[in-house]
Amino acid sequence: MLADEETTQRRYERVVGAVTLIATLAAAGFAGGAYVQAKRQGDIAQEALIESDHPFLQLSAKSNPDIVRAGEAYISVSLKLTNVGSKVAMLDRAEFALADDSNLAPTVASVTRPGLINLAWF
Repeated sequence: MLADEETTQRRYERVVGAVTLIATLAAAGFAGGAYVQAKRQGDIAQEALIESDHPFLQLSAKSNPDIVRAGEAYISVSLKLTNVGSKVAMLDRAEFALADDSNLAPTVASVTRPGLINLAWF
């Protein structure tokens, strides 16, 4: 009778051990998934923080009524640069010139950073 009880006890211990092992592996799997999600969310938050901390300049252009001088009409445009970032922004590489066909070559020659020339034809 003792042998039967001992066999039953060992079988019970093996079943409980197997169930415990399966539960432990499942818990480890869920914990690993939670870690991956938390890391992903942390990386997204880190990128958002870095991006929000940059200085940004916003350019807006407003067309004004045309100006007439000496019988000729001139287009009037107001440009506005606004710092919309949390840090001070600085416009470092801005250079522009207004030119027409008669003074295009001297105007382009006067630009100190020729790599930044962008011509628009209207």
